[in-house]
Amino acid sequence: MEQASLQSANASVQSVDAFLQNIKKEEKEIQTLQQHIAEKKKCIRNYKQTLWTICNHEWVRDYFVSFDDSCKYYCKKCDLWRDKFYYFN
Repeated sequence: MEQASLQSANASVQSVDAFLQNIKKEEKEIQTLQQHIAEKKKCIRNYKQTLWTICNHEWVRDYFVSFDDSCKYYCKKCDLWRDKFYYFN
């Protein structure tokens, strides 16, 4: 009887260890993916800064924005907002 409960306890500890390893593995993967997302966001920001600089903007009023939005115009060519500080901040 004791041997059966001892085996059960060992199996339970191994199961806990397996779950802990899986949790650590998944957390590490999340961290890697978050770093990848941050790199992609930085790339997009650089693209938008370059686009802001090279585009010959044609500003169009966006009538769907709220009356108190800080920027009401966007470029119909590059789709960026007229407020330069959105991109160069």
